[in-house]
Amino acid sequence: MEIVLNFLLNYITLAVAGVAFVIILVALFAKRKSLSKNTKLIFTVLLIILAVYFVFIIWITIAAGGNQPANSPTPVNPSIEEITENEVVEFHGQSFSKSDLSEETLEWLEWYNSLSPEE
Repeated sequence: MEIVLNFLLNYITLAVAGVAFVIILVALFAKRKSLSKNTKLIFTVLLIILAVYFVFIIWITIAAGGNQPANSPTPVNPSIEEITENEVVEFHGQSFSKSDLSEETLEWLEWYNSLSPEE
């Protein structure tokens, strides 16, 4: 099914169908008196098939264009900044992994980092 949709929605297929529609339409009107009934029938059927194809393309374009989410997407995973912020602690310009430090050290660093520069 995906291959068929890729073919039908391809801009080259659409261009060829448009050119074929115009050529058949012009041939049908320009030569309407000299064409046999079978040729007229074939041209008419081809025009109907191409018209249905164009209606399908317009329908798909309108339907796909209306698929806007009501709200902005919510991230499933935390951002890199949140992960870094939660797993790393800084002391005098050096970063340390929280998992490598004891609970007492983490508490002291939290207290130390909360001090003002004057303290």
